[in-house]
Amino acid sequence: MLKGVVTDLKIGDRSVQVLLDIGIPLVVLITRQSLQDMNIQKGNELYAVFKTMAVKVIKP
Repeated sequence: MLKGVVTDLKIGDRSVQVLLDIGIPLVVLITRQSLQDMNIQKGNELYAVFKTMAVKVIKP
């Protein structure tokens, strides 16, 4: 679990990219429904929780 602050939100048709500052930038993909249900806004403190099978690493 990593605590961070929401620094940006990019809302798409079906999903939302949440930029979370945990000391380094972390891009998190969530549904628009989750954004509304949790009332996520810039400046909110959130925790990123990782499940082993759900982590994807992408090399730029």
